Amino acid sequence: MQTILITGATGFVGSHILESVAGLPDVRIIAACRDRRRLFAGYDGEVREGDLRDPTYVQSLCDGVHTVCHAAAWTSLYKHRRKSHELFLEPAIRLVDAAAAAGVKRFLNVSTTSAASPDASSDAMSRGICRPYWPHLCNVVALEDHLRDKASDAFSVVNLRLGLFAGRRYGIGLLPILLPRLKTHLVPWVAGGRTSMPIIDGRDIGQAFLCAIQAGGLGAYESFNIVGPEVPTERQVIEFINCEFGYPKPHFSVPFPIAFAFAWLMEAIDPLVPWEPLVTRSIIHLLREVQADNARAERMLDYKPEYLWQDTVRVHFDEMKIRQQGPMSMARPIEGIHTNNEKQLQQGDRLDAFEWEAINGETVKFDDYPGRYLLLSFYRYASCPLCNMRVHELSRRYQEFNDSGLDMIGVFQSPKDKLLQYITRQTPAFPIIADPGCNLYKAFGLESSWWGLTKAWITRFPRVMEAFGSKQFFPGTIEGDIHRLPADILVGPDGVVLEAYYGKDIGDHIPIETLNRRLRGSNL
Repeated sequence: MQTILITGATGFVGSHILESVAGLPDVRIIAACRDRRRLFAGYDGEVREGDLRDPTYVQSLCDGVHTVCHAAAWTSLYKHRRKSHELFLEPAIRLVDAAAAAGVKRFLNVSTTSAASPDASSDAMSRGICRPYWPHLCNVVALEDHLRDKASDAFSVVNLRLGLFAGRRYGIGLLPILLPRLKTHLVPWVAGGRTSMPIIDGRDIGQAFLCAIQAGGLGAYESFNIVGPEVPTERQVIEFINCEFGYPKPHFSVPFPIAFAFAWLMEAIDPLVPWEPLVTRSIIHLLREVQADNARAERMLDYKPEYLWQDTVRVHFDEMKIRQQGPMSMARPIEGIHTNNEKQLQQGDRLDAFEWEAINGETVKFDDYPGRYLLLSFYRYASCPLCNMRVHELSRRYQEFNDSGLDMIGVFQSPKDKLLQYITRQTPAFPIIADPGCNLYKAFGLESSWWGLTKAWITRFPRVMEAFGSKQFFPGTIEGDIHRLPADILVGPDGVVLEAYYGKDIGDHIPIETLNRRLRGSNL
């Protein structure tokens, strides 16, 4: 019986590989991931849970394995040179070496059609080209080079240079990065939008890996471009998005040299502003012509993609309505690495059972909310004007939400006596938890930010004045961090996190409309 190991099994690529191979007869599937609770529903195969940064875990992963599909990949479109090396390249090389030493017969790797663009990307066997302005791409190329060196008759390597990710369970990618920027009306066409945009559906990626697992007659090192059945141009994609979803089209065009110069300027001023650059040279690089097609993969792997890019984009947008409320960060969140050394929850995580005491003396337990939606909100200190405004707003609409199946719990970093002094003035409609030791804040990965404090005073000044004026929520004593950032965790009836909203400033909470949309989408 052949044993197939899939790393990164909960990610975009890994989950689609897992779905594609799960039905193979006489095959033992092993899903390697950090959190088995995030595997797709219905998977009941073997799981090896751990972190690829752990050498001991990596050494044990490959025991008895015939084929490795390596899909675990921290990624970044901008900066993060050191993090990319520590979280991507070093663990990947360690896994490659362990697989070769353990007698693994075939190693499948994820790469990008942009690895050698624009000079040689049409030939997937060409060596990748390191671009100093994109450190992570340099590490992707370095991993390809390491695999070339390790490949042999006994340890064959199949390198799949994939197009632009889109579809269900998407992670970081060009579409979720680019689309919010189109709304600024500042993003131009590059080279008239004539270059190709090789969008590929996650399901076709899974099929490509399945073909690569089963293909015979391959050499020691083989590399393939893997794209969808049709490769559109940038203009075709954006005009389709404009027509179907109402996103604005660019109003002017610039050649690539001007686009790269402008992106360099945006990167140069990045240290002076609190937001990510409007555009970076890596984004411009992704728009360069790759001239990638499936000819080699069709001939040697029998790969036949099925999903048209238009349908894939529609699926992508359906998921964006639920998952993405603002611009996506250009670096994948680093799980387990935060300023407080705790893990921030993410969509798909499962909330652990809890039992806390509310300030009214009652016990609040997770078991008290069977089959209900639960909003767990973290605030600052008891007399915080913005926090009291939010509690007032939720209390005023509490019955409406409660009738729709939603319960709420609020957590403050103040002691019980201060909460009784301030919060109870407005008779909150839901339980309030005092956490002066900030144990829950640490457990849920909350952070603090001086910029978040400053930003709120600038951008939310009218709301602060409303708190002082009509509501008379005046600040008193401050307990805990004055620059504490709030958070809202929305949990579904099954205990799975639907929204993990970590505020960017001291008054930034999950929008009410997001809660309404979640409840409406559940047909409650």
